Amino acid sequence: MSTTLSTDLNRSTKRFNDYAGDLISSGDNTFLDRLGMFLAFCSDDPVLGEICQKFSAVNCGTAEGWYNRQKPQRLMVFPVNSNERAALQLKILTAIHDRHLTMEHFVNDFHLFKKGNFPSRTAAFCDSVVEPLCREINYKLEDLCQAED
Repeated sequence: MSTTLSTDLNRSTKRFNDYAGDLISSGDNTFLDRLGMFLAFCSDDPVLGEICQKFSAVNCGTAEGWYNRQKPQRLMVFPVNSNERAALQLKILTAIHDRHLTMEHFVNDFHLFKKGNFPSRTAAFCDSVVEPLCREINYKLEDLCQAED
């Protein structure tokens, strides 16, 4: 692996994990701000931008369409295929950031979030959507590291 590519990949991985950690640990008052920072980094960083563009190209429908299909069941059921799942989770985060969906949609409409106060429900949302997406992105970063060795 070239030194420059290795350095870029290592820097991107560290920064991604920092932004992901900030988003995962966010609460009611910081979620939207940290979501914006996370999505901007994922879009602007050359390594993460490439990964997220590949997810954007996955045909898994829209976040709003998925939400409308899931809402009557009141269950969050994601695709089994890891790329489709991560693509949809990224689309959900983007839809929340772009105000096409809100955190309140998820807080109010899915059984997962019926107990506790809003910050704990924000944490439950992060556990259900953000953490699995970040884990899948980290797998993609690991694959890139192995491919460069």
